[in-house]
Amino acid sequence: MDDALQRSLNLGFNPQIVRALDIGAQDLKILKNLDSANESHYRVQFEEIQDLKRVYRATSLGQGQHLGFPQDLLRLSGLAAAVLLSVSVAALLGRRISHSYQVTFNELIAHRERVRYLEEMSSWQEMAKALAHEIQESADTHRGPDHVSDEIPPQQDDPGI
Repeated sequence: MDDALQRSLNLGFNPQIVRALDIGAQDLKILKNLDSANESHYRVQFEEIQDLKRVYRATSLGQGQHLGFPQDLLRLSGLAAAVLLSVSVAALLGRRISHSYQVTFNELIAHRERVRYLEEMSSWQEMAKALAHEIQESADTHRGPDHVSDEIPPQQDDPGI
C-alpha cells in the first residue's frame, strides 16, 4: 500500500507527466484538423487529457500553485512567527551587546580616572621630593663647616657640675 501511494505521489509531482499530457493534447488537435470525421472522438479524448492535466497540475506543489486559503494562511503565519522570533532574538542580542559595551566603557573611564589620579600623585611626590632636597641643601649651607655639634652645652651655674 505504501509503495502504491509513493508511486502515485511521484507521478503527481513529476513535471514530465504534465508535459506528456500537453504533447498528447497538441497531437489530438492536429488529428482533429486532419481527420474531421472523427472530430467528436478526438474532442472526448482531448477533454480527458485536459482533466488529467488539471489533476496533475493541482498536485504539483513545486510549480507555484496556490494551496488554498487554509494552507496559505498556515504558511504565512509560520513565516510571520519565524520573522517575529528572529527579530526578538536580534533585540535580545542587541541588548546584551549594548550592556556589555556600556560595562566595558564604564570600566575604561574608571581606569582612566585612576591613571590620572596616580600620575597627579606621582607629580606631587616628585615636587615634594625636590622641595625637601632644596630645603636640606639650604640648611646644610647655612650651618657651615665649623659647626661641630647640635647639642646644647651645659650651663655653668648648674650645681651638678
